Amino acid sequence: MRTGKLRPQGKVLDHWQLLHESDFEDTDTKLLLHFDNDVADFASGATVTNSNVTFSSTVWKYGSHSATFNGTNAILTVPYSTNWDIGAASGNATIDFWVRWGTIPVTGRAEGIVGQWNAGLDSAWLIYVYSIDGTNIQYNWCYTTDGDSTHLKYKAWTVSSTANTWYHLAFVRSAGVLDLYVDGVKHTTPAADTVVPSDTWWPGGQVLRFGYWGAQYLSGNMDEFRLVKGTAKWTANFTPPTTPYLGRTTTYPITKDRNNVLMISGEGADASTTVIDECGKTVTCNGGAQIDTAQFKFGQSSILFDGNGDYLSLADSADWYFGTQDFTIDCWVRFNTLPAAANYRMFATQFTDGNNFQWFYLSSDGVNYALQYNVYSAASYIVTSYGLYPVASISINTWYHVAVVRSGNTFTVYLNGVAGGNPHTTSVSVPDSTGTLLIGAFNSVSPTYFMDGWMDDIRISKGIARWTANFTPPLKTTALINGDTDEEYRLEVLFRNGYSGVTNYAGRPNNVSSSAYGWQYLQGASTSISALRNTSVSRFVLGSALSLADLSFVELLFYAKSGYVRTALLNRAMVISGTTVTYSDIMGASWNNTTDPVSSFIISGDQTNSLDCGTKLLLYRKVQ
Repeated sequence: MRTGKLRPQGKVLDHWQLLHESDFEDTDTKLLLHFDNDVADFASGATVTNSNVTFSSTVWKYGSHSATFNGTNAILTVPYSTNWDIGAASGNATIDFWVRWGTIPVTGRAEGIVGQWNAGLDSAWLIYVYSIDGTNIQYNWCYTTDGDSTHLKYKAWTVSSTANTWYHLAFVRSAGVLDLYVDGVKHTTPAADTVVPSDTWWPGGQVLRFGYWGAQYLSGNMDEFRLVKGTAKWTANFTPPTTPYLGRTTTYPITKDRNNVLMISGEGADASTTVIDECGKTVTCNGGAQIDTAQFKFGQSSILFDGNGDYLSLADSADWYFGTQDFTIDCWVRFNTLPAAANYRMFATQFTDGNNFQWFYLSSDGVNYALQYNVYSAASYIVTSYGLYPVASISINTWYHVAVVRSGNTFTVYLNGVAGGNPHTTSVSVPDSTGTLLIGAFNSVSPTYFMDGWMDDIRISKGIARWTANFTPPLKTTALINGDTDEEYRLEVLFRNGYSGVTNYAGRPNNVSSSAYGWQYLQGASTSISALRNTSVSRFVLGSALSLADLSFVELLFYAKSGYVRTALLNRAMVISGTTVTYSDIMGASWNNTTDPVSSFIISGDQTNSLDCGTKLLLYRKVQ
């Protein structure tokens, strides 16, 4: 008898990119507001009333939106609950959130952030800010003690602040001591401190208010607000959170990296001139630029440029203004022809006029090729980063990964993950150009230096240096969930029930909750299996009939193809108590939708607070 080994043939298919790995918040989290175009509380289900607070889809820290407080009449109110009672000295607490000032409050202006108080201030606690000089902001955390307004106690910290910058603020009470952490750094020298740590706070049944104190309204954006009662989340310096907090019911976004401000996957029908930016900007095809299915690095297509008037254009945006921030521009390119001497193949440029522009391109002196990123300001080059490569290292009909990265004061270009030999170190600010962003050409006034070949997976990332040393070029970086692209996701969940009754768990793409789903048990060997099919339900059933402290393991494989019903396969091992698995099954499921891109899953239970601490979620996307 002969034996042998199965050997993989061709390209590797099973790469899974981890999108999210998250544990649910502990039960001490009493209020959790994501501000993703709503004021829903994802911790205890509290009712939040909105008066004139709007939501920004362009300025946010996590998720899809942030709350905008207009400085005039925008407030949020939440009815009284014992959840907001921080209480005696033994009661630890954490209040943290992200805040961004459009403009720093003028000197002498105070703005309320959050608190509870009555008219006489004999029952109050409050977090507010006071502008000392238009740059230095004093954060104040004050409260009354013994139900007496004469016993007003407070602690204040002075923080230098810049407009249009997100700050993570964490107000922590630990063993009676109040501390402030800004971006994870503890402020050890408060400007004022009259706190008596042993005092009891007296909220006195008052409404919880956001965005004002008296007539002193907050002006700025807030994101990811969390109130924790009973736990001091931090007692030393820490790294601020890099993902949204997860509540008992949570939207689990299939979002791109939020540093990305442009992501063009190049997916679509052959010869189509509809090019999608997954960050939502409008892309215009110029000349003969089009989708091409004959060549691609990832997915099923890329963007073809014929070297004679073809390019993509996008309107000017603050997202292209890098200033002194870190940034990364990267893409995959395949040349049909290489540039001649003193000529260029352009990747990305922004042009104000002949004396002011930035450009990322491949040049040639007739012998060598140079990958270059330059910034020309006031008729002078202020950034010149490049790498020279022998002619044998650059060929036609070969895919290359190209990137330019600013990390601190160093600008570096990379070819296939190898740094160019001439990085440029300078502290200059990259100017804010007013010109159109071009992909595949230079000079929006009179385009020239056209790309001849293909580009795929075009990405601009702001606020992050994705690489600071040689690296392995990435797998697919864009989400590729638009057009006719196939997508596969794998969701692995460990549910732990935290509700005293029996609870079911649900998963819904894009939070669509109408009767838009079908499911079918896959069991048995007879034709009676057809009787187990249900075609009018409101969700994927991830776990059912779990009692308090039960566990459930679920794996969902979700396949989305444009033009087809989205389908899923669920493997479930449910009602695990001790060493006993009560039952398990396999289900086929469908989301009866053929057009919408998959932007998120929402995962929830039938009962408030049903998902307990210990619930674990991992979400993967399949990449080539």
